[in-house]
Amino acid sequence: MSHYPLSDLFPVTDDVVHTAMELKALHVLEGVLLLEILGGSEAAFEALEGLVILHRDMERRYGRLEQLLAAPVTMKQAA
Repeated sequence: MSHYPLSDLFPVTDDVVHTAMELKALHVLEGVLLLEILGGSEAAFEALEGLVILHRDMERRYGRLEQLLAAPVTMKQAA
């Protein structure tokens, strides 16, 4: 984690923060599913199926984050 907050450089809305945290949590879940698959457990097929669904969801959320970051932000929205 950075000791220099980006909020000093540009205002960040709650939507951006929530979307970024959701993506971070999904990356952790993706890692767990990959470990299940690589471990060769009996649940590997279900883990692979979950990974495909998760990947699609993450693509959608990345698109949403890009939209949020591209939108002009006013100080009132950031507060």
